[in-house]
Amino acid sequence: MTTYKLYLESGPQKKRTLVHVPELLGLNYFGATTDAALAKSRDAIQFYRDWLRAHGEAIESDAIEFQVAEHITQGDFIGHGSPACLFAPDKKPLTPRALEKHLRHLAWQRADLLKLVAPLSPGELRHKPAGKRAILEILEHIQAAERAYPATLKPMPRLPKTHDIFEKLELTRRDVIGFFSTLSAGERHALIIKGNYQRTAMRALRRVLEHEWEHLQEIRRRVNP
Repeated sequence: MTTYKLYLESGPQKKRTLVHVPELLGLNYFGATTDAALAKSRDAIQFYRDWLRAHGEAIESDAIEFQVAEHITQGDFIGHGSPACLFAPDKKPLTPRALEKHLRHLAWQRADLLKLVAPLSPGELRHKPAGKRAILEILEHIQAAERAYPATLKPMPRLPKTHDIFEKLELTRRDVIGFFSTLSAGERHALIIKGNYQRTAMRALRRVLEHEWEHLQEIRRRVNP
């Protein structure tokens, strides 16, 4: 049996809640309330473990347990991926071995994302269901956020001018991999304070992975209802 530590963010009334599972870096999931989010935990963890295993990662196949390790209830944009949240695992150094593994996971996520959307026509990409964003808008959002998270540490290279979303995604992923791969040992260990927020390389990489995972599932539900 493996017990996973969960890191939660929500308002003080414990309504909309976002759960982070740093031991499976990249896994995050929402619930309308804290109880609803926690009720999803075993299924969400199992799905992520199956996804890792399908891509060749050596991952447990034992029973799943979980415990809440930290629950932050104050901060801007709380319950949505708040910039105020710096959890205990975010303060750990980003080691070369961990970086290599997580960059590999980024490659798998991007390949899965492109496999989902590549067959869609321009009309399908731009189609906007009632009350929802078009898939093209979600892709633009993924690409912009992917550049924004590393930029909380230091400036990212400027994105060459292009209107093609697939080119933007390719160039941004190239820049993000280069960014993390060339961080010095000091930068991978540093705690950076900017205004009211604390930043680390581990947190920035966590949010890049989590954000793409979140919207990968959103697009998957849209394409394969």
